[in-house]
Amino acid sequence: MTYPICLWDQLPPVSWDALLLGNGASIALDTQFDYRSLHQLAQSEDRLPTSGPLFRMLGTTDFEHVLLACWHAYLVNLMIPPSSPNIAAVYQEVRDALIGAVQQVHPDPATLTNDLGRIGVFASQFKTIVTFNYDITLYWAMQEYNNNKKMTWFKDAFRDGVFQSDWQTYRQPYGCATGATLVFYAHGSLALARDVYGSETKLTASPWAPGAQSPLLNNIVDSWRVGTHVPLFVSEGNSDAKLASIRRSFYLRTVYDQILSSLDGNVVVYGLSFSDNDRHIIRALKNC
Repeated sequence: MTYPICLWDQLPPVSWDALLLGNGASIALDTQFDYRSLHQLAQSEDRLPTSGPLFRMLGTTDFEHVLLACWHAYLVNLMIPPSSPNIAAVYQEVRDALIGAVQQVHPDPATLTNDLGRIGVFASQFKTIVTFNYDITLYWAMQEYNNNKKMTWFKDAFRDGVFQSDWQTYRQPYGCATGATLVFYAHGSLALARDVYGSETKLTASPWAPGAQSPLLNNIVDSWRVGTHVPLFVSEGNSDAKLASIRRSFYLRTVYDQILSSLDGNVVVYGLSFSDNDRHIIRALKNC
């Protein structure tokens, strides 16, 4: 049996329930996202001369995993003499490599002004959006849409930087809004972080004027640089490694078990290849 492939504009009017976004969506927005991995980018520019073997020993290319390992080793090193400055140096190298790679590939909203408006309008027709991208372009589009409409249409169930376990209540329209779109970051985000005690938070910044630089990306980089937080996003590894990272996070685990596994109705998939590295996504969707 064959099925016709239609252009989006040719589809009959329908009420869309959910949108899944993969890296292809980010690449369509800006070709700077068309890279194989942050780790490969950092290696190609020789940003990991000392810590490269640590990635290999831990069997990962995920910056979050290595940063946490260095962080915990550093704290133990402080408490149990003799202490070594090498651990702090390795942590700083990994952190600076991540900062450099992100700054190199992530565009500024000033270059995306027209696109962000269109993204907000398109995304607002869905009840639920689950993105597997770590970049903050969707977050910018949500913020711009809410600001322009002077209402809270897009929500991600974070309040004062903390994810609310009663996220279902956020489906209720707020204020003058007649509906709502809930957005979840299934693989984390640059805007999500955790401290040494494991507490997870969303980093924020004040709105920006159209065409101006956003302070959010600078706030994110600053929080990494001063060492108060490590990023909470899964950007590397095979499917099993990604799922292991998801299981280590309360927020990511909640999105995987409660949101991704309960999607129903009409679902649009954009930019996800469903490759071997996405097997954990397929397993979750099978539970819908």
